[in-house]
Amino acid sequence: LAPLKLAGPQSLFVVTDFDATLTDWMGGDQQMGEDCHKIVFNCIPPGQLEAFRERSRQRSHVMDKTDQAALLHESLVWTEEANNLCVETAITRNMVRESLRRANTVFRPRSLEFLEECKRLKIPVIIVSAGYEVVIQEFLRFHSPQLLDNEDWPLMLIANELKFCPETDVVKGWGPLISPKNKEEMYVVYKEKWDATQQGRRHALVLGDRIGDLHPMRNVTKPPSLDPTIQSLEIMQGPWC
Repeated sequence: LAPLKLAGPQSLFVVTDFDATLTDWMGGDQQMGEDCHKIVFNCIPPGQLEAFRERSRQRSHVMDKTDQAALLHESLVWTEEANNLCVETAITRNMVRESLRRANTVFRPRSLEFLEECKRLKIPVIIVSAGYEVVIQEFLRFHSPQLLDNEDWPLMLIANELKFCPETDVVKGWGPLISPKNKEEMYVVYKEKWDATQQGRRHALVLGDRIGDLHPMRNVTKPPSLDPTIQSLEIMQGPWC
């Protein structure tokens, strides 16, 4: 991390996963922490949820696990079906809030302080997740509402968007599909916002729960403001501080 410290906060931006990265692997009850999908799925009647899971298991049995195109397709089909299940069961934002309140999900130690320090130093943060934007928003709002007040602090969420009806609060649709298999490619979709968020910053700190989880400088067009000759990219694996 020496190059990052030498360059200073004015040259840094952060790209981070959410589940098991900003949140802890273990929940507050010392059981496996609930991720974004689990929190939303807790709002769905068990019978419909099990039928969805059975369809996924049946497709998995006949799929070639070495075919990357097939794996990408399945990940997007799974995500679309999950979103459609939210619409069919008329999930509301308030139901998600209540599910999150009951969940065992907690911040990884010191990660909340890390985000608050980024805000204080005006270091842009981009959270990229194959989970649900609404869960991330409500989790941040519950623990530190000021993190969502980002008029003078670039915070970008790239995650699956459930679109709630303003009048009824019920899910009526969804945004672009984001799965673990296409997170990198989504940087291309959000490239214009990415460039605006960087504001000429040249050092990236990338945080994920496993190597390769997030790697925005590989396989996609590099933002023009990122000079590869002075780039410092750090991948943090597992518990980080």
